[in-house]
Amino acid sequence: MAWIALLRHGITEWNERGWIQGRRDIPLSARGVETLKQARPAPAFLSAQWMCSPLQRATQTAAILNPHARAQTEDALIETDWGEFEGIRRDRLEARIRELGITPPRGLDFAPPGGESPRAVRRRMLRWLQTRADAPGGTVAVTHKGVIRSALSAACDWDMREDFHRKADWSLPHVFCFSRGALQLARLNCPWDEPPGPG
Repeated sequence: MAWIALLRHGITEWNERGWIQGRRDIPLSARGVETLKQARPAPAFLSAQWMCSPLQRATQTAAILNPHARAQTEDALIETDWGEFEGIRRDRLEARIRELGITPPRGLDFAPPGGESPRAVRRRMLRWLQTRADAPGGTVAVTHKGVIRSALSAACDWDMREDFHRKADWSLPHVFCFSRGALQLARLNCPWDEPPGPG
């Protein structure tokens, strides 16, 4: 059975400041680079096919974790388009949503002005994931929190209204597989030094 490990990119200065990045092409911070250099991926991760979002924080992450992989960029792995909310602080987000009267304020159908809903992200992500369903040896995809959350919503029937995602350690891979054509979560928070099988 094919497995797909989705991994969030390393830390950027915008992450450290609490700013919403969306599709802004922000590089890794010095702290982000040093943290990634400490990871020791197991051989099964290193021998997989590596792919990544075209944003530089993802390509930099892939190059640090597996410099020999020459990760292929894939547009489907790009972060959620946060529209007018890109560049604002996360602690201002809920107040801004209320100011604009956006409904629903959370969940799969929430969309920022000029941006993309989680449901739309999930549709594009599932189309891409289906192309990897039979990939031999597994796939490591360096992507973004919004994209991983969309995969979790599909695999776990999560409507994104409650805080399931707070269980996720975004510095570790989350492993998915397909069974009878359906996406399933095989392992949340898979340690780098363990094989990416079911936990």
